[in-house]
Amino acid sequence: MIVLVFPFVLINLLYKYYFKKRIQNIIYFTEEIKKTNFQVRIPVQGKDEISYISSFLNHLAEIIEKLIFFDSLTEVLNRNGFEFNVNLILKKVQSGVFFFMDLDGFKYVNETFGHNIGNIALKIISKRICSLCEKNSFGGKIIFGRIGGDEFAIFFSTKIDYINYLNIQLFANKIIEVVSEKISINELDIILGISIGIAIYPKDGKSLGELLTNSDLAMHHSKNTIKNSFAFYDLFIKETYEQKNILRNALLTILKKNILKDHFYIVYQPIYSLKEEKITSTEVLLRFKHDSIKSEPSMFIPLLEELNLMKNIDNYVIEKSFADFDDLKKYSITKLSINLSISQLRSDDFYKNIKQLLSSFSIQPQNIIFEITETSFMKEPDKILKIINSLNDLGFSFALDDFGTGYSSLQYLKEIPIKNLKIDKTFIKDISYNKKSLNIIKALLKMSKSLNLEITAEGVEDFSTFTTLKNLEFDYVQGFFISPPLELGNFIKLIKKNNYQKL
Repeated sequence: MIVLVFPFVLINLLYKYYFKKRIQNIIYFTEEIKKTNFQVRIPVQGKDEISYISSFLNHLAEIIEKLIFFDSLTEVLNRNGFEFNVNLILKKVQSGVFFFMDLDGFKYVNETFGHNIGNIALKIISKRICSLCEKNSFGGKIIFGRIGGDEFAIFFSTKIDYINYLNIQLFANKIIEVVSEKISINELDIILGISIGIAIYPKDGKSLGELLTNSDLAMHHSKNTIKNSFAFYDLFIKETYEQKNILRNALLTILKKNILKDHFYIVYQPIYSLKEEKITSTEVLLRFKHDSIKSEPSMFIPLLEELNLMKNIDNYVIEKSFADFDDLKKYSITKLSINLSISQLRSDDFYKNIKQLLSSFSIQPQNIIFEITETSFMKEPDKILKIINSLNDLGFSFALDDFGTGYSSLQYLKEIPIKNLKIDKTFIKDISYNKKSLNIIKALLKMSKSLNLEITAEGVEDFSTFTTLKNLEFDYVQGFFISPPLELGNFIKLIKKNNYQKL
């Protein structure tokens, strides 16, 4: 009896402790995979069919993990992988730091050199940031991922105190530094920047979603203020974002109801001729009015561009200022200076519209100076240069606005038919007591004269600055010292009063 039963008992024990256990390992593995735990592995024992299946499933888990959690281009965590890892850490730590990062100028690289070059640049930048993360001084692992086209994110746990707060800023500056280093690809030299938004856990967000949202807001604040920099999330940024959303909705409603003229109006900022010692021209500026919303041009103009509303507004500004010029020229105003937007310069109809307006009003092209900025010229430069040259052939003049604030302004002096340089107020404000600023202005003045260009100083706010510019023999000045921007009636009153009094 024992002889007959023993083999069955032995087979049962072998199945229970060998085959059954191995099958249970496979079942456990599949259950963990369902929970997106791709770190689990099946122990492989021997070389039988179960071992083969186990090895295959382990390999399959590695492939699935890479597909789901890792970016195929840069090989760092993708958005899924980044969020999965951060959520695991948030359950364990008391405080941490979230970086949301977006490259500056990457779209230009793709459009100019192609997506292949852009992809290589992304890989190089990812490696640079990865290297910084591995050498960090925070004492823990830094989670780094690519969560969008040219968007990256970082999370690490650390104690938030004065010393670490400084270290966070140093780390952000190091990222900016390594990203800004020259990238050489196929004899091309590419320089990019990066804007960083920083949110502190749990102060600025108790969940991953809140941290993402708030660091994203801080990043956009950084990008819109000073590119290639970082900003910490705070209530001011939140309030600015909320105001922007309210304004966006208001602008969309205004567009839908076709009541643009009820909410937009133009003002005139006097331009004073230092040679003639009187106001001889004026810059046309756009303003927004609403019963419940206050908004400066620095906020509503970018939104108008974003919502593709600028074309309608631009036509209104030009038409209204041309009509007002009939009154202005009675008071020795010989020039209107009008800012051109990106949408105007890129529009196929702009040249035709301008010619039609000239025939409708008693105004000559020589009376008009169109102001353009460097950033407006950077998009579709060939097309924009063609429009500018066509308008120049008609007799219109051009001024380069905010000169000195762009990295390649000198290049545009060579390419665009510029007659006037408008020096940004950042170079003007301290020339009466800052020798370096004064020397820069002298150099710009010398250069403009050698190129036969007129030169205008913007943002003149006090008598000492005015006197310094007059002694330097600038051509024109404008700013609050002369007058703030005024509506037509008050502007005419100012001309009547001041053009008979020397400043």
